Amino acid sequence: MDRIDPMESTNFEMLRQHWPDLASLGGHAEAYVFDDPQSALIKLRCFAEKLVGIVYREWALPCYPNDKFIDRLEKQCFRVRYRHGDHRQASRHQERGEQGRP
Repeated sequence: MDRIDPMESTNFEMLRQHWPDLASLGGHAEAYVFDDPQSALIKLRCFAEKLVGIVYREWALPCYPNDKFIDRLEKQCFRVRYRHGDHRQASRHQERGEQGRP
């Protein structure tokens, strides 16, 4: 994907230092959300595709260059594994509004 035109964002600026394209895609989605919601969704889809690509690259996950987005999402190596009981602990944190901080 080519470089994304910079766009300031309210909710995605914290990403700009490490992933400027993600911050810009989020900014574009914010800019379009009320006037052109379909375009906002397209920008968010691009955001998700780029984010998954970053995860695969940074964690050196195995994939083929021609893998589709859905293929990468469904690969076993991309899935989060929980130990037995972890999901109950996460649910309790959500019920209390906790962020799971130590």
